[in-house]
Amino acid sequence: MSVRESIDPKSSLWAWLAFDLWFYRSQRGFSLAQAAMIVKVAQGTGSSWEAGRLRPGDGHMKRLDQAWDTGGHFERLLWYARTGGRLIEAGEEAAALGIWFDQIGDVALSRGASGDAIEQALGSFV
Repeated sequence: MSVRESIDPKSSLWAWLAFDLWFYRSQRGFSLAQAAMIVKVAQGTGSSWEAGRLRPGDGHMKRLDQAWDTGGHFERLLWYARTGGRLIEAGEEAAALGIWFDQIGDVALSRGASGDAIEQALGSFV
């Protein structure tokens, strides 16, 4: 299995970026050398980005987005990877909300409400 095949884009935002760099390049029929010329780096640097060994910079992703007309895909993905993504914060809020709903259900059950009644009452919120 190659390094590229071992990258799971669902494992992290950095892995997603590495995978998408390879995927978008391949879909457009570009070689590593051609893609490296677009972003003004050595071919080995582009290869290391796709393998997840190195991380690209803002300017590189901006040039790639412009050349491939991606609508800012790579700049956004780089931002999310660097910041850990505001997605994590949203996930934590959702988890906290789920805990709150669980607590409401526990209280209702302890007071004699049926599971069906609780589910029906909370259904519009979940």
